[in-house]
Amino acid sequence: MSVRDELLAAAQAGDHIAIRRGPWSPIHELLATANAPRQSCTLNELVPYIKLLGNEQPEFVLEALEACAGEFRPTAGELRGYLNRRRGDCERVDVGRGRDRSSTPAALAAVAEALRAGEQACTCGPPTLRPWRPDDAYVLRCPQGHLEQGQVYAAEDAGFLGDAA
Repeated sequence: MSVRDELLAAAQAGDHIAIRRGPWSPIHELLATANAPRQSCTLNELVPYIKLLGNEQPEFVLEALEACAGEFRPTAGELRGYLNRRRGDCERVDVGRGRDRSSTPAALAAVAEALRAGEQACTCGPPTLRPWRPDDAYVLRCPQGHLEQGQVYAAEDAGFLGDAA
């Protein structure tokens, strides 16, 4: 059973001793006393905090409580939001970016070379109805082997065709 599940079972059973002996004792104490006498935190009121934050490290939850402290007790959602923002700021993993390789300068230059070599832009119909096949340079061609019109326009706009277009 996970720590979250143990805490949840103790809170739902009204077991104050189990909460006090567990890792969330300082969290419950802070929730119950930081905003007193206006707000306390009964075990029933602790349940949403455990559900949203029970798998977090207790020191992170305490940090979130201190950061979100105000006139009223922060909600479990506010604390979760703080932890998500904090996590987003420091634990970012870049797994690469999706990119359209057919619009890179190298691909557009290859399109310009293909046009100079006599290839033509596609006139088969709406481009969404055809499967475009990229070659090794990511020049897009229709099933009949013609160049994709948008890529031809992009090569022209990028200046790869000069006055030859």
